[in-house]
Amino acid sequence: MDERVIQALIKWPQVPECRGWLAIDARGQWRMRNEYAQEHHLAGDIIHQRHLIEYIERNRCYDWATQEWFFQNGPQKVYLSISYTPFVARLFNQTLTSTCGNPLEPIECYMDEEGHIIFQCESLIQVAKAGDFLKEKHRFWAKLHDADLEEFSRIAEINTSCGLLGEVQLKNKKIAIEQTRMTDIKAQPGLLPSSRNS
Repeated sequence: MDERVIQALIKWPQVPECRGWLAIDARGQWRMRNEYAQEHHLAGDIIHQRHLIEYIERNRCYDWATQEWFFQNGPQKVYLSISYTPFVARLFNQTLTSTCGNPLEPIECYMDEEGHIIFQCESLIQVAKAGDFLKEKHRFWAKLHDADLEEFSRIAEINTSCGLLGEVQLKNKKIAIEQTRMTDIKAQPGLLPSSRNS
C-alpha cells in the first residue's frame, strides 16, 4: 500500500465506498466503467496509462469482512467487478507471475470447458482486517493470459488417462491438469476456502 494512500485514509477516514466503476476483465485488463457502461452492462473503456495501472495493482486489497477485492484510491475504497478470476497469470521460463510481475506459487491447474487455463495460486496479498492492512499469504484463482497459451502447450503433456487432462512442468514442480467449469471458478471470486484460516 502506498504511503500517500495510508496518509489519505488517516486524513479522510469516512469517504463513501465506490462500486461498479472499476473492472478487471478475463485478459487482466483494467477497465473504467462510467454510468452509461454500467446501465447498459458494457465492459467499459480499457485503461492504458501504465502509471495508473501500476497504482491500482499496488493498492489492490482483499476485504476480509465483505470477501471482495477493492482498490484503495486514496481515502476511497473502489470495489472491483471481476469478469472471471481476480488475477491473471503470466507464464515465462516455466514461472508464473501476476500481470504486475509479482511471483505466484502454483498449487493446482485446471482447464475449463472453453479451454482457458486456470491456476490455483498462493501469494502474499494485502488484506484489510478490522481497519488494518496486512500482508498475508493466501490462495486464489488466476487465469493464464491468452498470450501465454502457446508457452503453456510447450511445457504441458495433454492426455485423458485416469480422469486427468495431463500435466504441466513448471520451474520447480509438475502439476496435474484437471477439468473444471467456468461456473465453478466464478463462484469463488475471493480467497479460496482452504486459505481462509482465521
